[in-house]
Amino acid sequence: THSNIKRDISKEIHTMITLHHLENSQSFHILWLLEELGYEYDLKSYKRQDDKTAPPEYAELSPLGTSPTIKDGDIVLCESNAIIDYLLDQAPPSSKLRPSPQSPIRTNYLF
Repeated sequence: THSNIKRDISKEIHTMITLHHLENSQSFHILWLLEELGYEYDLKSYKRQDDKTAPPEYAELSPLGTSPTIKDGDIVLCESNAIIDYLLDQAPPSSKLRPSPQSPIRTNYLF
């Protein structure tokens, strides 16, 4: 069965993922997921400005200044759910982090 096949998931991602982490943000969820999946990644941290907004160099990646943001090659994603789906789409089929589309509990997962 496919669940017995071990895959090198680090080679399935196009390039080294960079997680752009803005302090006091939702990017900790993505950091956890990257660790849980065993993906290699580069972490780039940004401090908020005195007015609590993202610094200008972060806004170049995410025009709204939202976090998290990942960059994988030419792909830049700036929304947690999109990033989670992107990363899980590349996980091995044996991953228990998301039910398969055929699973009877998939609807509960989506809700």
